[in-house]
Amino acid sequence: MMEASRLSRMVTIVTLILVLSAGQVNGEAPLDGVYTSTGGDLLRGRFSESWVGGMRDEVGNTVHAESWNGVALGSQWEVSCATIAAPPVLIEDRVDENGNGHRTYHALYGGGRFRLAGSGPWGNGDAFYGGEIAHYSHTTTYQYRGSELTSSVVNVQFAGHFDGYPQCMQVTIANAVGLGWGEQLRAYPMFLDGGAGCEEDASMAGEWGDIHSMTLVIRNCSAPTEHASWGTLKNLYR
Repeated sequence: MMEASRLSRMVTIVTLILVLSAGQVNGEAPLDGVYTSTGGDLLRGRFSESWVGGMRDEVGNTVHAESWNGVALGSQWEVSCATIAAPPVLIEDRVDENGNGHRTYHALYGGGRFRLAGSGPWGNGDAFYGGEIAHYSHTTTYQYRGSELTSSVVNVQFAGHFDGYPQCMQVTIANAVGLGWGEQLRAYPMFLDGGAGCEEDASMAGEWGDIHSMTLVIRNCSAPTEHASWGTLKNLYR
């Protein structure tokens, strides 16, 4: 009786495992498409940039951006650990002798990762899709009045390939507005230290703001033989 009872339990366990396995969904590459915040596909977001270098626009300063649904950060997407790789280049200076006007800088960043929730419209079975950033840049316009900085507007462009799906490429273009700077502000992404581990560090100073529009392009996932460059995609979705 004991052996029969043990065998019965084993059969039940094996049957349960087979049933659970049959119900699992095998993940596939994300779905190609153009997803936008204006179209409702993408959540808008919030960003922070820690001043690892000591002040704004210094080498080593590190970006952290996350989706914002009005309650929680990061439920749909996240970008982290991209750091300023070289001093930003001044590309336009329209500040007059009274200190009024604007200056625009272009900055290239190195490293970083992105993460998309599998529950998004690009989802195709995986719980989430992550990857390394291959290109990341900011074009930032600072507005001045009486030589005092009053506001900033940022155009963000970055691209990368998905972990496990190297044929897939994603390009994101976003526009953001800087809202403040100083100590870590609650309900904005945590400041990151920019080190090898890219750890959170609320003791740092930095700046933060809102991302009010985004476009995410995912392509080549359904056509593994195609390989689009960053330049090609940027021109298509400028």
